[in-house]
Amino acid sequence: MRVAAHHSHWHHGHPPAAPTAPIHHRAPSADTFTAAPRPRALQVPPVELERGDVGPQVLALQNTLVALGFMTRAQVATGPGVFGPRTEAAVARFQQAQGVQPVCGRYGPLTRGALQAVVQGKRPARSPVGAVDPSPAPPSSGAAAKVDAIVAGTPLAGKGAFMLQMAQKYRVPVELALAMFWHEAEFMTTGIAPLNNNPGNLRFVGQPGAVSGVSGFAQWPTVEGGIEAFFKLMNGLYRPFVDQKDWAGLVHLYAPSSDGNDEAAYVDSIETSMARYRKAIA
Repeated sequence: MRVAAHHSHWHHGHPPAAPTAPIHHRAPSADTFTAAPRPRALQVPPVELERGDVGPQVLALQNTLVALGFMTRAQVATGPGVFGPRTEAAVARFQQAQGVQPVCGRYGPLTRGALQAVVQGKRPARSPVGAVDPSPAPPSSGAAAKVDAIVAGTPLAGKGAFMLQMAQKYRVPVELALAMFWHEAEFMTTGIAPLNNNPGNLRFVGQPGAVSGVSGFAQWPTVEGGIEAFFKLMNGLYRPFVDQKDWAGLVHLYAPSSDGNDEAAYVDSIETSMARYRKAIA
């Protein structure tokens, strides 16, 4: 049995296999539209939009994102009516704030539904740190199947729907959890993670429902317990890093070099793996 090298107060893990190359997006189209003043009524485009799309529906989305504080007027001015990298990043920030999974920057049905709820005043545009969605909507069977395909043949098999629900509940990208679960214990196939039902290799610090398990790591009676504990931790202590996508800061606290970890390799693993999983789930 392989046991990973010790690191932070919270957990420990080991380097992953070499990840695949990150995804590449097509370049946005030429700037052909003129930015309009902020509309009196916020608009929710009824069509799906993604990078490369051009037209009045994109401009309506941009104006709404500006009004909600996820995009600036100056950013829109660089490509009004053009769904480019700035619009994609703004949509991703909205998805992150609303717990829409995956956080991919594409404006699809789930993002449209969340935007409609915000515009209608049924939910706030942003939630406070540590806030959770007490009743996360069931994920689509398609998205769950895609996550299940990623973890097939491992102890996490069949947990796709649960991971997506936890991602929505705690507003943490499911692809971040997948990337770190792979880096820590290759989806619970190595080290002591499978013995502890602890895919993130969290140290035992009195977490509810857990006991001190093998080597002082937290041990849960079910895999679901270990999965939820990871998402809960990311929504608490690590929330600022998640919101800012500051993976270097997150790793510096989660797996510091002072504990013998290669922080640069861990960050590279997170970034490349997240891109791969985001593409697979979208």
